[in-house]
Amino acid sequence: MLSPRQVSIIRLAALRTALLFSHICLGISAHLLSIPRFGQPLQGYLGLGVAVSILTLVTADVSVVVDLLRKGLIMMILWIAEAGLSTNDFSLGCSFIRNSFSETTTNSRLCSEQQALIAFSWLTWFIFLGWNVFLWTATIIAHTRGNPGVWTQSTTETDFFAPSGTSMEKSAHVRQQVGSYGSPVHVQ
Repeated sequence: MLSPRQVSIIRLAALRTALLFSHICLGISAHLLSIPRFGQPLQGYLGLGVAVSILTLVTADVSVVVDLLRKGLIMMILWIAEAGLSTNDFSLGCSFIRNSFSETTTNSRLCSEQQALIAFSWLTWFIFLGWNVFLWTATIIAHTRGNPGVWTQSTTETDFFAPSGTSMEKSAHVRQQVGSYGSPVHVQ
């Protein structure tokens, strides 16, 4: 099982990887926003990419410093929105690039940047999804093992996989009579 230190390392690795991918998405989105267009409106997913990247940079850094991971769910929702919008707008493939951007830039480079933006948006969403699934699973396991305080504790202070403090044999509710076999006797 995982110790609290290992959970903390996994959490830190997930957040730092998300921060790295956020920097990449911020750079690509900002670059694609800076390219002149043929009088076409700006694509909404590019603005969302900049906004979500900045929000991730701010909240993930605060989360690492202050130890509050409760904000992970909102970042997961924002990253699925960015990944979905950029994938939807790029559904035509590289012909979308030829129709949207001016002739002064190389279409193959823009196509590669668009594909990278889509890939890193999805990867960042998978990081937050994986962390949230792990966190929910570990929290439910800890709760079923008799740790009801797991819902209000910080992730770095919680031992999610600690053995239960009270087992059925030591419980005051159910005791086996010494020297007898069969079912336990309920004490009231």
